Amino acid sequence: YDLLVRLKDTAPAGYFNDQLVLVTNDEENPRIPIYVSGRIVPQISVSQDSVLFGDVPHGQQVSKRIIVRGKTPFKILSIQCGNEDCFQFKTDTDSKTMHIVEVVFNAKKDAGTIKEPVHIATDLGDKFQTGFTAFATVLPATAPANGNVPAATNAPAAGAAANNAGTAGTRSEE
Repeated sequence: YDLLVRLKDTAPAGYFNDQLVLVTNDEENPRIPIYVSGRIVPQISVSQDSVLFGDVPHGQQVSKRIIVRGKTPFKILSIQCGNEDCFQFKTDTDSKTMHIVEVVFNAKKDAGTIKEPVHIATDLGDKFQTGFTAFATVLPATAPANGNVPAATNAPAAGAAANNAGTAGTRSEE
């Protein structure tokens, strides 16, 4: 016998592992289990489900790149998130199977953790959308008490090196 197993169009993307049971009129084998497994690859996918920006000082910006792929050529119509003040997205308008999207995070908000879902709409229709979640931690802005702090930090090390060089020179002359 030939057996054809099909998935519904509404099956979600990802791995599946299931069992079908054939019921027969054979008294010795009334039930035959058949294992079915596989992976459903979505029409549109993002290279990573999460984009981690890490710790970003207040007022700074960090950028990351993601790859959006499709089985057929498509255009990215829009990229949206609830916090468009902090996130910017740069992509092209060409129709192709792979798009590189630059995601720029501007740490404009107060210090704290940010978790923002991002939705990517394509010209293939509502069924063929994708997205990812962006994570970042905005660090509080810190200003040095004295503008010369970095120079003062380096000055003793440079002075110690100069003193050692002078001492070495004095010893070699003796």
